Amino acid sequence: MAFGTVEVDTLVTSTKTLTIDDLTLAADIPESLATWSTINDLDNGITLTANVRYLVDSSAASFTANLPASPTAGQFVVLADKEGCFATYPVTIAQNGNNIVGQAADLVLNVDRAVLTLTYSGDATTGWLVK
Repeated sequence: MAFGTVEVDTLVTSTKTLTIDDLTLAADIPESLATWSTINDLDNGITLTANVRYLVDSSAASFTANLPASPTAGQFVVLADKEGCFATYPVTIAQNGNNIVGQAADLVLNVDRAVLTLTYSGDATTGWLVK
């Protein structure tokens, strides 16, 4: 049974209609995805928890946060620049023993208002994927 439709207008082709067969309700979303945790310079050296979304406040100072040490394939961490200060006060995401996009290097967040998702690939050579 369809719950509704969405019309998609494109410049190249005629309008398309997509049927929505199922809806995700707020009650269906795990609590870790429905909420955001806030971290700031007072949390310097914190180890991030897998499958958690973080609002990152670096408005007072730069700091470092560590990725989970033993992630499994598909686990993720979302980081969002809450105050728009990454360019002024960059935040370092330490690899914590796992590659980031195939590199044995930390990741520096230095673009204001950036929102970043790191997903663990399950492959030790690739490590964390970045979106």
